[in-house]
Amino acid sequence: MQPVSTADTVEAVQQKGGHSAAYAWYVTFVLMLCSALNFFDAKLPFILIEAIKADLDLTDTQIGLITGPAFSLTLAIFAIPVARLSDRYSRKHIMAIAIAVWSAATAAGGASRSFVHFLLSRTGVAVGESACTPAAHSFIADYFPSHSRARPIAIYYLGAGVGGGLGIGLGGLFNDMFGWRTTMVLVGVLGIGLMALVLLTVKEPYRAHVAEKKPSPPLLKVLRGFYADPVVRHMAIGGTLVLGSLGGAANWLPAYAMRSFDLTATEVGASYGVLIGVLGILAPLVAGFASDWLSKRDQRFGLLLLTPAFAVAGLATFAALLSPTYTLFLTFFAFTMFLGAFYASPIYAVLQSRVSPDVRSTASATFLFLFNGIGLGSGAFFIGVMSDFFQPRFGEGSLRAAILLTPILALWAAVHLALAARAMTSKPLA
Repeated sequence: MQPVSTADTVEAVQQKGGHSAAYAWYVTFVLMLCSALNFFDAKLPFILIEAIKADLDLTDTQIGLITGPAFSLTLAIFAIPVARLSDRYSRKHIMAIAIAVWSAATAAGGASRSFVHFLLSRTGVAVGESACTPAAHSFIADYFPSHSRARPIAIYYLGAGVGGGLGIGLGGLFNDMFGWRTTMVLVGVLGIGLMALVLLTVKEPYRAHVAEKKPSPPLLKVLRGFYADPVVRHMAIGGTLVLGSLGGAANWLPAYAMRSFDLTATEVGASYGVLIGVLGILAPLVAGFASDWLSKRDQRFGLLLLTPAFAVAGLATFAALLSPTYTLFLTFFAFTMFLGAFYASPIYAVLQSRVSPDVRSTASATFLFLFNGIGLGSGAFFIGVMSDFFQPRFGEGSLRAAILLTPILALWAAVHLALAARAMTSKPLA
C-alpha cells in the first residue's frame, strides 16, 4: 500500500465544513474525554481483582481470561465491523451508542453472582468500547493534516492516563469504602453526561467518499493492502508484541503489588493510580510532540523513537519485578509505563498517513484487533495461566515468575519498529 498524502483532503474539509482550528482542538478534547471514560471502565477491574476473586471464588486463570481475551479479544473482534460502519456513517452517533453500551455493561458487572455473569458483563463493556478509538482516529485524521496528527492523537491518548489513573486510584478507594459492586455501578452512571456531550457538540467533518456515496472497498482487499505495505506490517507486529508484553504485565501489577508487598487496594490505588495518571499524561504528550517535530524532518524518525523506548521499557520491567521494596518497584516500573506508552501517537499517526480516507477507521480497528485482541488479551491470559502453573513451585511468588516471562517481547517489538522505519522513505511527512 502506498502512502496517501491527505493535505489536500484536509484543506477541502476546512473549506467545505467551515471548521476552525480551535473547533478541531475542541473535538480532540471531547474525544479525549471519551478515551478517559473508556480507560476508566476498562482498567477499573484491575484494582478490584482481589475483592472480585474472593467474592466470586475465582482462580488466577479465570481472572486472566476475564481481563485478557474475554475483554480484549471481544473488543478487537467487534472493532473491525464497527469501524466499517464508522467509515460509512455518522461517527458521533456510533460513539454515543457505544458509550451507552459500555457504561450500562460496567454497571451490570456490579450485579454479577458468578464467573460467567462477570465475564458476560466485561464482554459487554468491550463491545461498546470497540467503537471509540477507530472513530476517534478517523475524526482526527479528517481535522488535521498528516504532519500534525501525532499531537492530537497524543491528546486523545491522554485519556488513557487520566482514565486509567482514576480507574485505579478512585476504584481502590471506592472499593474499600463501598465495595466492588457499588463501585462498578457508580462508574457506569458517568456515561450519561458524556453521551449527551458527544451528541450535542461534535460535528461530522465533510467526507467526500460518504457525500458521494462511493462503495466501500471489500474488507479482504483492504486487509491485503495493509499487509502488503512493509511499514504497516512491521508496525502491526511491533505494536502487538509490546502490548502483549508491557500491557499484559501492567494489567496484573496491581494484584502483584498487593500480594508481594502486603498492601491494601486503597494503598496500591493511590500510589499506582497516581503514577499511571501522571505518566499516562506525560508520555503521550512527549511522544506526540517529539514525533511531529521529528517527522517534519524525516518521517522515519517518529518510529525510530520507539526502538530504544521499547528496549529500555522491557529491561525496566525486569528490574521492577526483582525489586525488594514497593518504592523501588514503582521507580523502575515508572520507566516501563512512561516508555511503553510512547507507542500510540507515532504508530497511529504514520498509519493514518499511509491509508486512504475511506478506510481510516478500518485501519485503526485492524491495529486495535492486533494490539488489544492478540497482544494485550493473550499477554494477560498467559500470565494468569502461568501464575497458576507456577503456584505449586513458587507459592506467592508464582505471579512474579509468570510476569518475568514477558519483557523479552518488548525487545523483539523494538526490532520491528526499526524495520518499519527502515522501509519508509527519508522524507518529511506532508
